Amino acid sequence: MLAPLERRELLFRRVILVYQMPKIGSQTIEATLRQCSVPHPIYRFHYLSRTMARNVRSTLAASEPSQAWKRRAREQLNLTCEFSRLIRFRKWLRFCGFPIPKLDVISGVRDLVGLVLASLFENYLRIGPTVECLTADKCSEALLGRGMFTTLKDWFDLELKPFTGIDVYKTQFPHDRGYAIYENRFARVLVYRFEALHNLAEFLGEFMRCKINSLANRNLGASKPYAEQYRSVKESLRLPAGFVTDLYGCKMMRHFYSDQERLGWEKKWAEPSQALAQST
Repeated sequence: MLAPLERRELLFRRVILVYQMPKIGSQTIEATLRQCSVPHPIYRFHYLSRTMARNVRSTLAASEPSQAWKRRAREQLNLTCEFSRLIRFRKWLRFCGFPIPKLDVISGVRDLVGLVLASLFENYLRIGPTVECLTADKCSEALLGRGMFTTLKDWFDLELKPFTGIDVYKTQFPHDRGYAIYENRFARVLVYRFEALHNLAEFLGEFMRCKINSLANRNLGASKPYAEQYRSVKESLRLPAGFVTDLYGCKMMRHFYSDQERLGWEKKWAEPSQALAQST
């Protein structure tokens, strides 16, 4: 539960919300801002919508996830529900004319297979007691599961647009630059590509209107205890070509990535023989 002071901050102060899908650098963004001593409250969430909350409740009702994962998920769910109500109320207050600063939102996007694969390893307790359970075959089975990518493909429509009123699809995204800043009456939103994180100091500094002197890398897969298993699965994982083509043809991937970039991922993740046939 949020403390009374936090609730007041969320309603009336300048607030920075790191609000994005998992495994796109949110912890690095938050740690970098805190390292720079940004004098504003910083909050980090992966979802705020009722749709995502229902999905979490559905998973909690299943018998598969570990009790440790369920406990963390319940805590996050309770906090998310309270936070989303406050954000909606803040939006209503601003539209009523209260002099409340615009909400600063930082969000990101990433190659979908890479995103879900990284999430599987981060939350391996949902699948088995040890990370060794995450073989390439087990990951493939999970990735091909019904509805695995549905909410992720629609994240900007399900999450960002309802809470900020900003539709990122209305304007062309600059693929070469890798980030864009959007603004309306209620919010300012920075959207960046995971592949542009090496330019974090540049685009984060532009958005925050301050100089970012150094970065604080956090929660990197390569530094995790499961790094070797993760690397091995990334190298060997292959998925049906039709599935991969459909995935990278979704609205989100078409908007944020060029045809050439999406074709590169299709060749990387599709079963070799089919990928070769498609490219000839």
